[in-house]
Amino acid sequence: MEESRDEEKLLHLTKARNVWGITELIDYQCLDTDTITLSCIVASNFGRPVKGYCTVLEVLECLRDTIKALRSLYLDAKILHQDISDNNILISNAGNNNPDSFKGILIDSNNAMDVEIEPEKPYSLSGTKTFMVIDLSRGSDDRVLHTYRPDLESFFYVFLFMAVPGHGRASDESRLRPWEVLWRNWPEIAEKKKDISSDDFAAILAEFCPGFKGLESLAHSLRDVLFFPDVNEFFTGTSIDIREAEKLYSAMIGAFEKVVVENRE
Repeated sequence: MEESRDEEKLLHLTKARNVWGITELIDYQCLDTDTITLSCIVASNFGRPVKGYCTVLEVLECLRDTIKALRSLYLDAKILHQDISDNNILISNAGNNNPDSFKGILIDSNNAMDVEIEPEKPYSLSGTKTFMVIDLSRGSDDRVLHTYRPDLESFFYVFLFMAVPGHGRASDESRLRPWEVLWRNWPEIAEKKKDISSDDFAAILAEFCPGFKGLESLAHSLRDVLFFPDVNEFFTGTSIDIREAEKLYSAMIGAFEKVVVENRE
């Protein structure tokens, strides 16, 4: 119940601050009784799950624009989403008729956090295991705070889980499969994700389904801006400099925009 009220507040905040490309609050009602409190949020989705794509171009445009939404959410409203997954990304229906409208919609603010308010449990894990980032889930004693970067790293994982199985799920033989086995604990999944830092990354790219063949360069570009900003050293941390944040958002949006243009030709 508290989560619904928190989400309602955050959606009001995003609307007031003109955040671009996220679900919009239409109405909210809360009914208190002697034994239970019921709440209902009416929000505008107007899209379909990204896994229900018709063309690969739809996926590329959708992911590009939901990263733009994520950037607006953080830079304009000072909010971290904290649960980027393929279930929370929609392909916008509006984009079919208006080439200038956003092509993707970011939904589900249940785990979102206003960074201007100190969290009660700053080191608690929230989100979807499959897309949880290495630094947060490795389980070391040196715990780290959720920042803007984990949301972007999760987008990278969403792209891989689109490119390898396509509409379906990763096969039991896939190198991505251990990332989504729910009985594994957080540190085990974090360790498996380190495949992206080694030659094993090429084996993941070799699994791309037919529709995503030719987008291996995009995967490399996303990996490099996230994990190899200094070229040689594998990096999973966050620079708190706002200029570095803007640079990272722009680099990932630019990487998607490049392949969008190429796939339109």
